This record gives sequence, C-alpha cells and structure tokens, in this order.
Amino acid sequence: MLAFCACCISMISSSQNIFDACRKGDTTALKSMIVENPDTVNCRNEGGFTPLIIAGYRNQIGVVKLLLENNADVNAKSGEGTVLIGACFKGNIALVKLLLTHGADVNATNELGSTSLMYSIMGQNIELIKILIENGANKEMKDGSGKSCHDYAVQTGNKEIIALFK
Repeated sequence: MLAFCACCISMISSSQNIFDACRKGDTTALKSMIVENPDTVNCRNEGGFTPLIIAGYRNQIGVVKLLLENNADVNAKSGEGTVLIGACFKGNIALVKLLLTHGADVNATNELGSTSLMYSIMGQNIELIKILIENGANKEMKDGSGKSCHDYAVQTGNKEIIALFK
C-alpha cells in the first residue's frame, strides 16, 4: 500500500509540473516528463484542464506541437471547452490551423453550448471565421440559450461578418 501511495504522490507531483511546464513553454522539462510517464499528456488538473488546453490558452505553440506529437487528445474538454475553442477565443490563427490539421472537432461545444465559430464571431475575426467554415464549422448550431451563429453575427454589427451567415 505504501508503494501505491508513493506512486500516486509521484503522479500528482509530475502532473502539477506538467502544467507549469505548459504554462511556461518549457519543452525541455516537458520532454523529460513525457519520457518518465507518457500518460501525463492527458492528465487533468483540479479545474479539469489538460496540459494541451493550458498550453493552447497560453499560446505555447511549441508545447502544443510536442503534446500532439505525444498523443495528447486534441478534443479533450474542460468546462470551458476544447483547446480549439480556447484558441478561437484568443484569436490565435496559427494555433487553430495546427489543431485542425490534428483533427480538432470544429463543432465541439463548451458547457454553455458555445462553439469555436461563435467565439470567432464575437471576436470579429473574419479570417478565423472563414477558416472554421472552410473546415466544416456548422453555421446553424445554437448555443445553450438558443442563440445561433447568425444571431452572434448580427450582434457584432459587422456587415462582412453578417453576410457570411445569410
């Protein structure tokens, strides 16, 4: 039993370290952790976030690439959604393109039912909106409150965005 507890403590400790490495963009430390325990790439912190979600939100593209190369789940969800939703919220086009090439679900939702496309509309990022649509984003989806992408577009007042949803 004592060995099991020590193992659990070690896993918890390395899990916390992986999140720190992801926040800081420390690929050297991350590589060592992955060699020690390849499963840490898909562990979750107390908030339900995976290392990939944390790295994506922090715009750590090098870390994201390393995690994806080591089988991180590109579609893992936290309450706030997937790493793709976070990248769209932040308007990070390079990260969005990388995630899409690794099979990110363009129509995944967060707890509110919001999608990457909806966040891109709210951010008025026309290039990102077009990329998502070209990659199969469902323009007809509605969030948990019943609001559609068209509703979000109208709310921006941006004629170019509104035209994409007619």
